[in-house]
Amino acid sequence: MTEIKHESSELAYQDDKIDELRVKLKDKIAEVLELRKSLDLQKEETQLFQLKYEKMKENLDSVIGNKLDAARGAIKEMEDDGNKK
Repeated sequence: MTEIKHESSELAYQDDKIDELRVKLKDKIAEVLELRKSLDLQKEETQLFQLKYEKMKENLDSVIGNKLDAARGAIKEMEDDGNKK
């Protein structure tokens, strides 16, 4: 009879441990999912900043190119006026 009680208490202990491990696993899974969500958000933000950077760079290159073209045109015009005289 004591053997049955001992087995019963051991099974109850094992059930408690299994329940404890299930709770820990559930918590860790939730933590991993939250970290993945945070990582995905960071990736999206990084991509957005990259797109903004590329657009700003294109705009700056365009403005600089236009100013250089205008300066070259002015120099060419001055050279042409100098050659006419």
